[in-house]
Amino acid sequence: MRFDPRLKMSPETRYELAMADFGPDLPTVLFSSAYSFPLTFEAADGDVFVRAATGEEVTDALTTDMVEEGDVLDWPGDPPRRLEMGLTWQERPDGGFEEDGAVQLWSGEVVLRSGQGVSGPFYVHQQAAEAWAFSAALGLPEGEVFECQVVPYRCARRFAPALLRDGEPEYERLRRFWKAPVRAIGEPLPLMLPGSVLQD
Repeated sequence: MRFDPRLKMSPETRYELAMADFGPDLPTVLFSSAYSFPLTFEAADGDVFVRAATGEEVTDALTTDMVEEGDVLDWPGDPPRRLEMGLTWQERPDGGFEEDGAVQLWSGEVVLRSGQGVSGPFYVHQQAAEAWAFSAALGLPEGEVFECQVVPYRCARRFAPALLRDGEPEYERLRRFWKAPVRAIGEPLPLMLPGSVLQD
């Protein structure tokens, strides 16, 4: 078994993961208390290679395909969690206000030392947004990354399927509304990268 060195695992963690029951079908996603982020085990050159799971891989692993009774929206996977508070938006300044129930979405971000950053797609599951942020950070030069975080969003339910499916183009369209139907809520949640603190 080979491990991506960017994961910065201790020998004890590598041993514990090597003993994990990850199943015969590869690739597979593993959530383990031995490591802070989900991992993907995949076949490579007659061996098993362990790397950070992507947001899409985590989404696939967590998707149950359960549909809420009477739901007419075309979700690209599981529907997101409904929030108690609805959301009001306004497409044009001279238009009326509209209101809909709201759902919880998540997006990962990688903040660079330059002050800039990159943000990922929207996900139903917080773990998927965390996986996106972690795998994206590992793909950048280590000296450029300042931190990773996930950001909670509230989105009007009727817009959420297209936002989950189409990503950035749909987000840009919705942000051009006079009062947008998707908004960050709460503080970003920081993610500790391996090497920044003792992870193992």
